[in-house]
Amino acid sequence: MARKINNLIINSENRFYGNLWISINRKYESMFLYDVLAHQLSVQASTDDYPESNVRKESEELESEITNKLEEMENEKLREMAEKEKPGGSDTPFLLVILDGIHSDNTTVNAYEEGTRAELKRLLPKESKTMLKFLVTRRKDKVSNGEVIIDIEPFPVKRSGVSNVEVIIEIEPLHEKESGALFMKLLKTSIPGRENFEASIAEIAKKSNGLPIAVVKLVAEALNLSGANDLELSKSKNALKEVANYEEVDKCTSFLLHFAIRMLHGSHHGSWSTPGNDTLVNCYWHSWEFISKHGAIDYNVLIFSWILEGYFGSVDHIKQKYEEGHRVLMKLMGCGLLKMLEDNLVIMEELVLPILDCRRVGYEQRSVLGLARVWKGFGTLAPSDYMIRTPTKEDKYISTLLIHGSRLSRAEPETFFKPMLGLQNLAIIDPSFKSLPPSLSEMEKLQMLVLRGCDQLQNIDDIQQLKSLIVLEISDACFLENIKDDLFEQMTNLRSLNFCGVPIKTLPSSLCKLSQLHWLILRRCSSLESLPSLKAHTNLEVLDLSGSTSLLKIRDKTFSHLKKIQFLDFSHTSIKRLPFLCNLGNLENLTRLLLHDCKLTTLTSFTSDKLKILDLSKTEIKSLPSDFGNFPNLELLDLSYTSKLVKIPENAFENMLNNLHALNPSGIGLTLPYISNLTNLTQLSLRGCLVPDQSEPNFGEHKKLEVLDLSETLITSLPSLENLTSLRELKLSGCSKLEQLQHLESLAHLEVLDLWETGIKKFQNEIYELTHLKQLDLPKGIQEFDLQKMKRLPEELNWNECCILEHWQKMPCISVNGTKSFQDLVKENPEFHFSVCPEQGRAGDIHWHKVDPIFRRIYFKTPEKCCQYLEIVGFISFPLGVKDALKKAAYVSLIGNNIITRLSDLGVGNVDAMKGCWLQRCSKMEILGEETEAEMVGNLEILWASNIPKLKDVYSGQQPGGGFKNLTEMYLDCCPLLKFVFHSSQFPEKLKILQIKFCDDLERLFDPNVLDADKKWSLQKLHLVELPKLTGMGVPKSKKIRDVFPSLEAIKVKECPMLEIVLEQIEEAGGCVENSNNVEEHWYEKTPTRSVYGQC
Repeated sequence: MARKINNLIINSENRFYGNLWISINRKYESMFLYDVLAHQLSVQASTDDYPESNVRKESEELESEITNKLEEMENEKLREMAEKEKPGGSDTPFLLVILDGIHSDNTTVNAYEEGTRAELKRLLPKESKTMLKFLVTRRKDKVSNGEVIIDIEPFPVKRSGVSNVEVIIEIEPLHEKESGALFMKLLKTSIPGRENFEASIAEIAKKSNGLPIAVVKLVAEALNLSGANDLELSKSKNALKEVANYEEVDKCTSFLLHFAIRMLHGSHHGSWSTPGNDTLVNCYWHSWEFISKHGAIDYNVLIFSWILEGYFGSVDHIKQKYEEGHRVLMKLMGCGLLKMLEDNLVIMEELVLPILDCRRVGYEQRSVLGLARVWKGFGTLAPSDYMIRTPTKEDKYISTLLIHGSRLSRAEPETFFKPMLGLQNLAIIDPSFKSLPPSLSEMEKLQMLVLRGCDQLQNIDDIQQLKSLIVLEISDACFLENIKDDLFEQMTNLRSLNFCGVPIKTLPSSLCKLSQLHWLILRRCSSLESLPSLKAHTNLEVLDLSGSTSLLKIRDKTFSHLKKIQFLDFSHTSIKRLPFLCNLGNLENLTRLLLHDCKLTTLTSFTSDKLKILDLSKTEIKSLPSDFGNFPNLELLDLSYTSKLVKIPENAFENMLNNLHALNPSGIGLTLPYISNLTNLTQLSLRGCLVPDQSEPNFGEHKKLEVLDLSETLITSLPSLENLTSLRELKLSGCSKLEQLQHLESLAHLEVLDLWETGIKKFQNEIYELTHLKQLDLPKGIQEFDLQKMKRLPEELNWNECCILEHWQKMPCISVNGTKSFQDLVKENPEFHFSVCPEQGRAGDIHWHKVDPIFRRIYFKTPEKCCQYLEIVGFISFPLGVKDALKKAAYVSLIGNNIITRLSDLGVGNVDAMKGCWLQRCSKMEILGEETEAEMVGNLEILWASNIPKLKDVYSGQQPGGGFKNLTEMYLDCCPLLKFVFHSSQFPEKLKILQIKFCDDLERLFDPNVLDADKKWSLQKLHLVELPKLTGMGVPKSKKIRDVFPSLEAIKVKECPMLEIVLEQIEEAGGCVENSNNVEEHWYEKTPTRSVYGQC
């Protein structure tokens, strides 16, 4: 709204010469205000953390630059106005200032608003003639009301006696009908049951006296983005119905916001360690972390920080990762979580700022550098193929650079960096140098240095001169075994240190100098033997030593001094005791404690109110404290395979009732305490446990369960299965006493069913209705399992072990979910008819008629006996897992794919057996065959191409027969750019059938010299339809059609008005005329022949 009003004012008033956009949803320091203004005015902005003594000096410099820039802009506008001056016109230029997102009843923010106005007046040049005009957007603190007030307020700067004029526009929230209508407009039509969502949104709007547009948009787009399956949609509908019954107005809107963000996370899919997190979610919460602390950020800088944090995996191609980041940015903006301001700045939707990170695996565990908490930004950036850098033509002005090592390999690193001694931020991905370029140590302003994947690096001593460093990463330096003891002596400002994958035995003693350290990542330091004292690191938030397998000793007896610590990970280390646990109650901010597969033998008593994850799996602890379990906010408890554990206290789970979602005591061989009251569990693994009521355990109260693992237990039946309607995974392998499984019809959303080594011999028909199965493990020796009844085969199915492949011959058309089962079928079946397409959600979505062999014979002209047929439909990248089938397929069909530009893209070695090829709607294909791939197309007997919009040539090269030496049938249809079929000597000697239709630019079938020789060709049937530019077949004037094609049996030529063929030749060929009346009349009068018809 503010942007639209801004555009309206600027376009309608010629005295405006610029605008400044300031988001006021928190209290900023004056230095940050200067940075925002400097960015928008394109003057050098500060992104650094300067020593206290220099802050004032830097502030004064930036203030002066801003004032000078404003004076320059004002003078330019005054000159322009003087040139266009009209009699009686005003000489006052205006500068529009947008103060966005002010809370109307927030005293602190309102005070900052007044301070901002005063500061802006002060920044204007002396004797300025400019009048500031303020456009202010205000939102009431109670978001359920949803009001937004716009003030357009002229503010006189140097003039007295001019009163303020205020125009207030009140924008009402959407009422129930409007909310429902907007929601339906935004929600994808493919979402089933859309009407139920509309009714719920309308009811919530009615209950809340209206909803903000941002809330409606966010909920709709979150549902669109989540890719929710039937189970998720069902849960969403129920959740919205529940909200519609809330009485508290604030609670309705707040829940909708929580709901929308949770939907972005997707489903948990049964993972114990990293449930439901993906790139989109990681990028969103990183943005939330940064913007909630620092405010608006340049979108290029935001993408840059996502890349550095590793959210897109390894950075092999910087431009590709940037593009991926840009797509994520567009998605977040599309659903309203991020908003674009002026000058490429983005900011969060204010309504979601109060919504805290609700992930089980949060920012501390996902971020490798902690940039959102230790860094302010990187200035202005722009991407290119091998780097992201400050956009300037002169290297000496570059302040930020992300570059791939392959780019450095083209030049001497020392020569490359020499002009860039003013660099402030440098990241090099996969560098190949063994020692650091000498110029690196001369970069006195360098504050961030990231050397990632430096597998040749052997020495980093020179960086000890970099006193200004705030962020330092040296990762995967497998030859870096020694580090100078005084390396960190002068790096007192360091806040983030990442030495992941560095084989050092000890850390430098100068580590104790890093009192500002927030992030310490020592993951996979396999030779590290001890952790020095961390008493000086009172600001530490993250400590990760996972995978440091040699770590035996922790020098500190307690970590009680780490008041800010949130994440501790000692997984896969050799530590045997954690003395700090006795003081864990002092670590009031700790949310995640991971001790998986360490040598811990004793667990002392401790409590924690904020702890969310406790992982003790594969430790060697023998007992739990008697008061274990005082973790009211714990969400995941993993005790799996603590093989030496002898007892779990009876009341262990009593204080976890409200928030515990995942419990895994697998493999401990103990009888569990009472767990029926843990009704919020979504994941429960009791593999190898002594289950309460083990013959017939009752899980009737656990209606939210999505994952249930009872493998290797003594159960005989599961009578409560009908209550577990949300189950996605059910694992029962090794339950040898289980002989029947009932109520499968209740598990409509089941994706994994493991019945291996159970006692089940036959199934009820309900198992054939489980269309969402991705993995099915059947018991060995299953007697009654009819594959013909399966609507869709799962991605993974143990074919060989359950001996059901022998029934394959009797099966009709069937859908295979995924490629693993598909690969098994290829190996076991010499004859196959496979259609491979992207996952489409439901079995009913597949076009079964196109898979039918009879349809293919009619439409595609496939042979009657087509025994090894592979069809690939609708892919934008080559599908995994089909290579074996491609190598064996005699007949290959490619429909609606953007994966090839020519047949050779399939791989020469992958199509040795191919005799027939059908191409349809392959929009990137430009040529069918090339001379270099003659061997590849040499076996082709049938070639059919339809709707290929970019096809320009059938074959390039001079090889006789065009490489298609065995081609007998060719069908070309709707190829609008094709001008010739065969050039010079390319005509296939064995071609018997040639059919060409609707090729608008086709001028000639063959070059004249193709058919000039005395050779007689094998063509038997010729079919030409709707070829408006076709002027000739290429038959020499001295010859007749029969001379060249003695075996010709039938011709059909229709609507080819430019074709010149003498009537006598047509009659001799046995043809007759078939055409429209007007064309037929024209044909008799002027041209001996236009169309000939013979049966083909």
